[in-house]
Amino acid sequence: MRVGIQVLNYNGLEWLTGVLPSLASHGTDDQIVYVVDNGSRDGSLDYVRRTHPDVRIVELGANVGYGAAYSRSVPVAFADGCDWVCLQNSDTLVTAGWLGPLARAAAADPRIGIMGPVFWKWDADEPNYLMRGRCADVIPFMTDATHPPVDRDWIEGSSFFVSRRCWESVGAFDPLYFMYWEDADYCRRARLQGFRVVIVPGSVCRHFAGGSAQVKGRSFPLLRNHLLFAMSDPTKGFVAGCLTAARLWLTYVKQTAWDRPDRVEFMRVLGAGASAVAHVGRCRASRSAALRRPAPT
Repeated sequence: MRVGIQVLNYNGLEWLTGVLPSLASHGTDDQIVYVVDNGSRDGSLDYVRRTHPDVRIVELGANVGYGAAYSRSVPVAFADGCDWVCLQNSDTLVTAGWLGPLARAAAADPRIGIMGPVFWKWDADEPNYLMRGRCADVIPFMTDATHPPVDRDWIEGSSFFVSRRCWESVGAFDPLYFMYWEDADYCRRARLQGFRVVIVPGSVCRHFAGGSAQVKGRSFPLLRNHLLFAMSDPTKGFVAGCLTAARLWLTYVKQTAWDRPDRVEFMRVLGAGASAVAHVGRCRASRSAALRRPAPT
């Protein structure tokens, strides 16, 4: 499996000094490492050129977000001959042998279009928040490289492997999402096309979580994009998706106004709802585009 590992960077020098040596120490001869830069001004690209001259740099010139950045950089890796591309957060560290289980999973089942590793805490060999939450069933065998891959609804975007065949079939990331929920949306679209989305035991990463996302008021884009994700769901009718989003929004209102009153968060919830309503037309268009994609051959 020839893999292009693309690390998205936006003024992330403090994180590149960890992830790039980690990828170099635990890589293979069949990997190409890229730094995809969203217009950094902290000297991080000077660091890359000086200390990691083998790393290829894709300069985008401005902060275009997560999905749009990778939509422009992933084709570069495929043009370089990669079979798979890994979208790797800068606030991650990989462990010894992490690519082996992933390569074996990809070779064993061509239906796998998206896959990802399991995650330890940043500072301990213990399951992190993602594993304890959405993947608790995987914890008993999470480090067992002989265990088969486990199907998931979506793989977290901090270490997100996508195959050439899946990318060519599903297309790029939806520009509806600047940051957050674009990974879940992409996995949903891939599953709609018949691809498997799996987590691979035995392949282990550490994720600091939040270190690479320099966003003030992070709850606003998280909430707003959760609503957009529900509204654009191609697996149900558009009205049904909008009703699901409305129920989610009312749940957030209740949490911030009554259950755990927080004026700042309540105002963000109101803003997220208003922004979601303003994007109704784009959600309908995104849903329709996903349904029009032809099945892979």
